[in-house]
This record gives sequence, structure tokens and C-alpha cells, in this order.
Amino acid sequence: MLIVGHTYPEMNITNCTFSGHTGNGEALMVNGNVTISNCIFYNNRSKEIAINPMDGTGIPTTLTLENNLIRNGYSDIWPWIGCTINYSETNITGNPLFLGGDDTHDPLYYSLSAASPCINFGTPDTEGLGLLPYDLAGNWRIWDGCIDMGCYEYGSEPWVGNNDSVLPVPSEALSVYPNPLSQLATILVDTWTALQEAAA
Repeated sequence: MLIVGHTYPEMNITNCTFSGHTGNGEALMVNGNVTISNCIFYNNRSKEIAINPMDGTGIPTTLTLENNLIRNGYSDIWPWIGCTINYSETNITGNPLFLGGDDTHDPLYYSLSAASPCINFGTPDTEGLGLLPYDLAGNWRIWDGCIDMGCYEYGSEPWVGNNDSVLPVPSEALSVYPNPLSQLATILVDTWTALQEAAA
């Protein structure tokens, strides 16, 4: 997945799981001022993360990594000339020990097993991360007072109560295209208000 900007983008990538990548190249390529936290990078690739040069701008990329599982650690990052990589000691390496199953196309395949090192190993202070109250499966995002790495929270209960029929709509909507993804993806973020106005 390529996430780039033509000006100097500020990006926070939080609680994502990058696994099962079968295309060419890295799982994620970024530029700008990028902070990645509480994510899992576990692919059979030569590199997990690459820095895309901002040609002609003279602006270097700053990549900050905190509380992530990156398969082979720092060696799985492809830097670029003049970039800065802030690699925290809170990052871990190895196998995330997904729950797995028979179908790698089942999203729950990438949920965490009871033995996963990613459980309760996310950022201790989640204030300011802009997290939704629920994970990808609709369960509480923060469980037992801690947050897990990746898009699923292990052992969590459903966020929606019996009296709530639907999950709340976040204040921003995210569109990724083309779908299904090929080697290049475009990510578009619109405020919910803008989407409602466009639909009217």
C-alpha cells in the first residue's frame, strides 16, 4: 500500500494489521511526517515498510514507530537518504501468532490467539490517538485497561449493547480504491458532514 502526499503530509497510522500481502514490494510505503503505532507488520516480503522519496521538494521524511510488531524489526524498514527514523524500544519482532484457521481471506484469521505477544502491548496512553471505541470486529478497543497491537482486541466483548442496533458512525469516512487493491491504492478521507451534503 502506498500512502504519499504531494505536500508535506502528517499521518498517524494506528491499530492496523498488515499481513497476507502477496503483491510486489513492501506492505506499506510512506512519506512526510508519519507516526505508526500499535500496528502489526507480518508478511513474507524483503521489507515491511519503505520510505518513498519526496522528489523535488527537498523535504525529508520523518518516520516514528512505537508499540508495533514488525516481523524482523528495524531491518524490515527501507530508509531513504536524509530521512529520520525514530524506532522505539517498545517495538517488538517475531510472529504475532494470529488465531488463523482454514481461510486466509476470512478477516478474523488475523485476530490474535491467546498466545500472541501483541496482547496488551499497545500504547499505554491512548489519549490523543483518535481511536474509535471499537475494533474491526465491533468489540471494545480498550479491554482490561490496555490496548492490543493490530486491528482486533483479544478477548474483548461487543461494544454495541443489546439496546444498540448499529455501531456509531465515525466523524470521518475512509475510502480506499481501487477495490480490490492492486499494487497502488488511493485513500480518501472525507468528513461525515461532507459526505451527507454530497449525498443530498
